[in-house]
Amino acid sequence: MTHGTIAGMLLSDLILGRPNPYYELYDPGRLKLMTTGAKLITQNIHIAETLIRGRLSRPEKLTPLDVGEAKVAEIDDREAAVYKDDRGEIHALSPVCTHMGCIVSWNNAERSWDCPCHGSRFNFDGKILHCPTVKKLEKRQI
Repeated sequence: MTHGTIAGMLLSDLILGRPNPYYELYDPGRLKLMTTGAKLITQNIHIAETLIRGRLSRPEKLTPLDVGEAKVAEIDDREAAVYKDDRGEIHALSPVCTHMGCIVSWNNAERSWDCPCHGSRFNFDGKILHCPTVKKLEKRQI
């Protein structure tokens, strides 16, 4: 169910005075700015720091990878998110998340490229596993 559909159901129920199971979840009064505002600011500062840190740091030059290993490395003066699959094939992608531009990092447990800023996740080949991004990671030639 999309948020638009839920909004329509909520508005209809509010107008007709009927209870709605989504009311508390979408109630604008559920957030208390004075108590949640500091947390919101702190989280957004962390996202900005992560974005800037990722853009200012330079990765190391690519060295041989073991099977199943991945890292962000420099290849021919360009950054790449590089993964060596179980067959020994190398997959290289842009390490820049297509959502907001943060640099992804490898999640070894899930075998995915994860964005530290907003949680987008991509498989080893750049396909989207989890939003908010709507575009896959760009492939890089090595």
